Amino acid sequence: MPVELPPTYVYPDGGTPVTFGLDTGWSDEVAATPDYIRAIFAIQTAAEKMTLNGPAVWAAVSASNPITVMDEVCKGLSGQNLITVRTQLAMHCYAAFTMAQNPEAKGLGPYKMDAERNKTLATFYGQFLTVNSINWTDSFQAHSVDFYGTPMMPIVAIGYWLFGGGQDRNVHIGSLGLTMVATDFTPITDILNNAVNGAGTYQLQSAPFSYNTFNRAPLDLPAAGMIGRVSGNLTGVLTITADGGYSFSGSYTLIPDLYNADMSNRSWWQESLTTFLGSLGDAFGHTDYKINFLDSQSVEFTGNR
Repeated sequence: MPVELPPTYVYPDGGTPVTFGLDTGWSDEVAATPDYIRAIFAIQTAAEKMTLNGPAVWAAVSASNPITVMDEVCKGLSGQNLITVRTQLAMHCYAAFTMAQNPEAKGLGPYKMDAERNKTLATFYGQFLTVNSINWTDSFQAHSVDFYGTPMMPIVAIGYWLFGGGQDRNVHIGSLGLTMVATDFTPITDILNNAVNGAGTYQLQSAPFSYNTFNRAPLDLPAAGMIGRVSGNLTGVLTITADGGYSFSGSYTLIPDLYNADMSNRSWWQESLTTFLGSLGDAFGHTDYKINFLDSQSVEFTGNR
């Protein structure tokens, strides 16, 4: 059953390909080159060639712009059938799983790619697309870690929602790359804003807080597209000095979140994108699932009341 994107979107020039794979034009371009040179070309171009609306998608990835990534991926999926949508999303889910397994051995950061490294993400895709035999069915299976921090993370979340069967998913808290500051934690601000609390040391133990990842846009947008508003617990020591200065040292954990692509929790920046995601779920079926956040994130703050 085809899914139509709202009329704010149009196909790229030449139309969006309706099948998944390297096109014959690419093969013709390198037909006269040795096999090992063809392999190098394939690594450099596979991601763009094998992604619907590939040039626009990977330009957005290189620019570290996850909202545009979501726009362009959804343009490519517009009007496609179940097999094509499933295959495209399987590629991104498989990539996330691959990167999350022993990332240091692959030259990656432990939990996420830095913004500058996002420019090389297409090359990483090309390496596993041209070397590995991908089991498209198993790409949606649950693993010990299911996400890795890149601009593609919201797309991976959508893939699990549509085709993951409702299995719990796990992500290292460090993969979210949240840019939280002291004022994001109500347990800290409640103490600082209360004039009764004078100079001294204040212990916080599993103090609850909530945080909307869209508040720090665009810095938190990879996580925002996946989790929206989250709740957690803060533990640490807040020290207030006589001159009104303060410092905090501690860590926080996050409570498991239900992924349901609900606009009220994940207020996507473009209404048409929300509508399209909903239409995908209606057409192909979907199952909400729980995201577990592994480990804790250390935080340190200093400032004045």
